[in-house]
Amino acid sequence: MKTSFYLLLIFAGLFYSFFQHYTAPLDGDLVGVVLPTTTYQRVLEAPFGSSAVFGGERYAATNRYAVHQTMYLYFNSIPAFLQKIMAPVSSIYASAALFKLFLQVFLLWLFSTYITTFLARSDQRLIIVLILIPLFQHETYNGYIGLISGSITYTFFYTFPVALLLWFFLPYFKALTSKEKGLTTIKPWTLPIILFGVIYLSFSGPLIAPLVLLIGPLVIIKLILINYELNKPVVFDLRLLILLLFVFMALYAFYLGTFNLENSEEKSIIERFKLLPYGLFYQVTNRPAVPLLLLMIVGNIWWIKRREQTLVSLRIIKISKIILFFSMVYILMLPLGGYREYRPYILRMDTLMPVNFGLFILFGVSTMFIINNLKKERRKIYAGVLLVFSLIFLNANWSDFDRNACEKDALETIATANNHTVRLEEPCSVLSWEVILYPEKSISNARLLKRWNIIDTVKLYHYAGSKTK
Repeated sequence: MKTSFYLLLIFAGLFYSFFQHYTAPLDGDLVGVVLPTTTYQRVLEAPFGSSAVFGGERYAATNRYAVHQTMYLYFNSIPAFLQKIMAPVSSIYASAALFKLFLQVFLLWLFSTYITTFLARSDQRLIIVLILIPLFQHETYNGYIGLISGSITYTFFYTFPVALLLWFFLPYFKALTSKEKGLTTIKPWTLPIILFGVIYLSFSGPLIAPLVLLIGPLVIIKLILINYELNKPVVFDLRLLILLLFVFMALYAFYLGTFNLENSEEKSIIERFKLLPYGLFYQVTNRPAVPLLLLMIVGNIWWIKRREQTLVSLRIIKISKIILFFSMVYILMLPLGGYREYRPYILRMDTLMPVNFGLFILFGVSTMFIINNLKKERRKIYAGVLLVFSLIFLNANWSDFDRNACEKDALETIATANNHTVRLEEPCSVLSWEVILYPEKSISNARLLKRWNIIDTVKLYHYAGSKTK
């Protein structure tokens, strides 16, 4: 009975999330990647950037081939498939929503797997998922602890690669935390898949290379020490060799990223470091999401430290210190990644995503440990606190489901119009970060709309309140 009830609540939460994703507007970077425009054509032609590294060529997104190719293939195939059962305009929003939902389910599985592995309690996966679901914020708190961005492009470029990286490190995490220490052997048929994953991830977004360079060497050193304790020959440990290859690939990708034309020299490194405290202050004070999550985690760790110590409680305290140390070092590394004017204080939900991943897992681990170790009477009190905490986040995540109504109406207007230039009556962005005021600014968007079968011929469009040239 409990299992059925838990599953019902989980499906209800995911169903609600799907409609939140479905009603999100399309972002202004989607066209450039999916068409692609001339800005991003070169990266699809040069997967490994040899012309940049050895010839000094500079072009946009030099070290992000894999995620560009993935997004290109996805939005050039899935909408056409969905159009067999729905209208062309709806198919675009459904494609974006399905990818976000898949990623949300994947993350819930990943987090619960890490937590159950750490606690050695595989029977509690559904409870863990229920505890974590309210933290998946798509509205008010999305800009602070959101893992699934409102922008489908940012979801592809940040959430998706970091989630895959977390999946890659799962065997290494098990080797470091399980009772029987040591890496599991690799089955021969999985080796090509793992090697492909290493290459794919190395060229998959702005966060992967620095994360691998930060985490990889530490994991390698720790596992070498474990192998030494177990009298295992390190040189024949295939998983260690693969991780070492990953570190070298990440180093190459990081260097390749220095040839990215999108890198801005507007702010010096010193100026970027000076902006960092403002970013931290903004993240903590502008909305209560981060303080509430940190307060709950600190309270959990405080309770765990006060009780009689066990092997698991000591490990939780240790991993909390590791996550704190990782978060501090990672945040201090961010100014080295360059400056973007749309991210004026360096820190934002996209760049802070690895830190939030760690906080979500630490919250789940500490919460489940307390639930499992409290006496019945006190467990009810703690459950009440947890319920209030969850309700605050659920309330902040309330949607009115009309965020993309203006854009959808505009697309329908463009689809049914007979003119080659369509005047839009409402000032909303359409496949853009801002309202398009001049028809010629919509040429690339119109070409993609034609490819998506939303229009038969290329039609330019603009907001009717503007003065055209």
